Amino acid sequence: MPINRRRFLETTGRAIAASMLLGRAGIANADKDRASKPNVVLIMADDCGYELFKAYGGESHRTPTIDALAKDGVVFKHCYATPLCTPTRVSIMTGKYNHRNYKTFGRFPKADESETFGNMMKKSGYATCMAGKWQLDGVNIKKMGFDATMRCDSWSGYWATRNIWVNENKLKDNKPAYRPDLVNRFVLDFIETNRDKPFFVYYPMFLIHHPEQPSPDHPDKKLIAQCKDGFSKSMEQQGVFPDMVTYMDKLVGKVVSKLDELGLRENTIILFTGDNGTCSHKAVVDKEIVFGGKGSMRDSGTRVPLIANWEGTARPAVVDDLVDITDFYATLADVAGAKPQPPRDGVSFLPQLRGLRGTPRQWAFVLFDRNDCIKWRQCVKRDVAPPVNLRQGAFWARTERWKLYGDGNLYDLRNDPRERKAIPGDSDTQESGKVRQTAGCLQETEHLAERPDHFRRVQTELEESKYASVTGAIRTVLRGRRHRRTRKLTL
Repeated sequence: MPINRRRFLETTGRAIAASMLLGRAGIANADKDRASKPNVVLIMADDCGYELFKAYGGESHRTPTIDALAKDGVVFKHCYATPLCTPTRVSIMTGKYNHRNYKTFGRFPKADESETFGNMMKKSGYATCMAGKWQLDGVNIKKMGFDATMRCDSWSGYWATRNIWVNENKLKDNKPAYRPDLVNRFVLDFIETNRDKPFFVYYPMFLIHHPEQPSPDHPDKKLIAQCKDGFSKSMEQQGVFPDMVTYMDKLVGKVVSKLDELGLRENTIILFTGDNGTCSHKAVVDKEIVFGGKGSMRDSGTRVPLIANWEGTARPAVVDDLVDITDFYATLADVAGAKPQPPRDGVSFLPQLRGLRGTPRQWAFVLFDRNDCIKWRQCVKRDVAPPVNLRQGAFWARTERWKLYGDGNLYDLRNDPRERKAIPGDSDTQESGKVRQTAGCLQETEHLAERPDHFRRVQTELEESKYASVTGAIRTVLRGRRHRRTRKLTL
């Protein structure tokens, strides 16, 4: 049937109006999606303890960007990781303590390659990125949920471009370049490309891991020239470490500036943390000298910064709540509205970012064996003596004040923050005795009873007869006896 001009215009007009309505609906849905799912940028600096930063009393280093994020954000005073990089990386990406899935240094558990926080965020509608230090063999990164990756599979110094992969393509080793800058540009490009959709960036930085080498901002250009010519060893004697710390802060600042430039700050949660304590550099903290303790189970090796900034939502606060490295997975799940499969060990700290009380954990827990946590667990189940290092205390449970090691040593960190003198079992006060019993029960529960939800309980089950002394408690932990008769104890 022939169509006249008037009818044509009416039909066309209705079609255009309908398409405009659909377009507006699509934009509205996209805006709603962005509003309900904030972006997340998780920055994990390497070998970075709490003592480096002003928010924790640090006085030795210049970190203006991180200081500003802390001033306007939420500072968690008590965040704990394992004392070494691979165990922490496995734990933060899976939300599990090391005895559940960590096998050995430099490898990621194959069984969990499709259960990382990358997979979880991608399934929840996020564009996902991993850029930085990887160094995890044994898995196919394509199955780990990241849309875009830039990773280093082995260490080659700061001024080399060897062993860097962009997605599935190995970067050509052409001319010298500062590796942290390459990764930072990749992160900025990803943010810009995905500015109109929810995105998740996991940014495990190279800095401030050894070798200690000058950044592009170092005033001694001869040192930089040496590195560009292939020198790959540390330059500790040249005192470049403060320069590395400040340059790390500068790269964080570039991410913040990019979010500002794109108008994304109010819809982006920035999380800054570290994977373990600093190497053996000294820093001044509240007028006292503190040495980094990477590899140590003391605070110098396990206490890391956690600064959360969410402009317009997270009000400035300093929080005493305990956080450990498994809590990042739980928090991301909370942000994305995801429900990961158990067992998971973390507790979300998202409510604290919103100014709410939340359900903070009552205890933090760390078990550390560089080479084989799973083997340790199997030994305990079979009633075989665990490795010597674990029998001597390479796991602990703690509150903000009290810390109990696997060898029975209990410390009052409020009065003995350097852990110089353990409290003998026969010198317990009523309070320390109660803590010793409860922490011992927690250790057994975590390793043997398979109760991933125990941190969510304010009350802990205790065996009445078996915990009369610290010796009985630790023997029970090491032998793996189950509870039979229990009573409840409220701290």
